[in-house]
Amino acid sequence: MRIAGKPGPTFVLDPSRENILGRSGDIALADRLASRRHASICHREGQWVLADLESRNGTWLSGRAIRSEPLADGAVVRIGMTELTFQILSSEQPKPDASTRSVIRSGPVGQLQGEAMRRSQAVDSEDGRRGAMLYQASLRLLASRSSQQLICAMLELVIEHTAASSVGWFQLGPDANLKAVCIVPPGGQLASALTAPSIRATIDQLVSRDGHAVWLQPNPAAGVHSEIACIPLLDGERPHAAVVAMTPPGRLRDSDFELLVGLATLAAAAWDGQTGCDRADVLADDPPRSGALSQQKPFLGSDSDADLSGLSTIELTPPRDAHNEMR
Repeated sequence: MRIAGKPGPTFVLDPSRENILGRSGDIALADRLASRRHASICHREGQWVLADLESRNGTWLSGRAIRSEPLADGAVVRIGMTELTFQILSSEQPKPDASTRSVIRSGPVGQLQGEAMRRSQAVDSEDGRRGAMLYQASLRLLASRSSQQLICAMLELVIEHTAASSVGWFQLGPDANLKAVCIVPPGGQLASALTAPSIRATIDQLVSRDGHAVWLQPNPAAGVHSEIACIPLLDGERPHAAVVAMTPPGRLRDSDFELLVGLATLAAAAWDGQTGCDRADVLADDPPRSGALSQQKPFLGSDSDADLSGLSTIELTPPRDAHNEMR
């Protein structure tokens, strides 16, 4: 989603019911030009359909006002000053092989984030408290004045709010290899764990190629005795960096994993602002199957102007023995 030209969150649509867009809808729009129940998107007869709900300022699809129209992949929906790009997310699951048998959980970042956001709307729930924490985290990340500050803020948030014993920010090069930018604590086992053939093969397949977030179980045979979560930072559907967290066996929870996904999505949006990249969106070539209203993110490649020098030795606040109430 774009709001006044700036990237915003991703929303995954529920095909089993009507998805309402508006100031008070399932997809809440903080836009004064939007009605409380402005438009709806539903899945019927094998296609997604956008309908205006007699809104005050109308619903626009690819530059024209509509009453009810089917949505094609890549269609741009405009409500007030808010633009949303409709994308079809691939539902194809990787075939289990030697590189994916250690996977505890994996999926597209947008889908995982959307599911967590829907649950966060529940009042007085752990998911609701996580949503409030992510809002505070977004303010902290967006307040960063440089790429270095942004990376440090991201890693500090992971250490503060999850069970991670080690966390790092990695760049994804043209060869899809992870290149360490900053690891906390320095000299830990995270970088060496990622070189284990089974771990590397899984990350190459699911993260670098497919752009999925992945949570891996320990692999003692490969010398990896910790759980590892690897979350890509995306421009559209192409990963350009990843945040990797490592925890002792049994310490990482579903809520931690979803929080990592949410933080990585916020960091990707803040990164766009830091680098000032104005390139056009990169669209995926693979034909998707399930629908989403997704963020539009410019491509951030190896020619990004971010200054990342000297980060590998930065000391951050060590993990605390007692986690916060989100745990």
